[in-house]
Amino acid sequence: MDRRAFSFSFASLSLASATLARARSTSLPGNAKEPLLGCSTFTQVGKEERPFAESPEAVLAEKEGPGYLDHMWFGGDFPNYTRLRLRVYVDGESQPSIDMELGLGAGVGFGDPAAPWGTKFSGITGSPSGIYINYRVPFARKVRVTAELPAGVPRDTVFWWIVRGIKNLPLEISGIRLPQNARLKLTAKRDYRVEPLEEFDLCKVGGSGMIFLVTMAAQSTRFDFMEGQIRAYIGTSSELQ
Repeated sequence: MDRRAFSFSFASLSLASATLARARSTSLPGNAKEPLLGCSTFTQVGKEERPFAESPEAVLAEKEGPGYLDHMWFGGDFPNYTRLRLRVYVDGESQPSIDMELGLGAGVGFGDPAAPWGTKFSGITGSPSGIYINYRVPFARKVRVTAELPAGVPRDTVFWWIVRGIKNLPLEISGIRLPQNARLKLTAKRDYRVEPLEEFDLCKVGGSGMIFLVTMAAQSTRFDFMEGQIRAYIGTSSELQ
């Protein structure tokens, strides 16, 4: 059996000290809310622009922090636009915390022709098609969002995008307030070939934190992989979670 798997997962890592225990301890009780002093939303857009004409990796948005991204939308009238490479650089890092194929980032593998579809977090919708991502990406000092076209696409291609976020507001996920230095990071495994009944790591992350999302796209000469099991081992425990 020929089986190939492409996968990635988002996780806040111990490098950012994003522990659930600390996050719970900082949650606000009841309806008590701090004044939203200094909070502001921001939006950066591009409409029918050619951002790749001057550089293969085009800067789509930049913002000084602290804050977090909470919505991105991208559209392009060119082949395989779901394979566009999206990167998010947080707090001046030279290697992006998030570096992913746009379609897989929204949970769509291999340019799925059955799309459009969507969830509250991500999806492909509309005509002409667009991809939206509503993951919250925190930053303390600044954030930079870039994109790179798939191979073979002319660099004068027209592109649309929207990047939105909020500044000076604590980030909460499912009612849990995260520490200010929590970061969203991507762990990826691409073009990985596995054998039948083989157990392999989708991601293996050290430290403490929270797994936010797992996406896997797989191909096989048969459909047996659809019966596969996904297991999670938390901490040092060998027990399944």
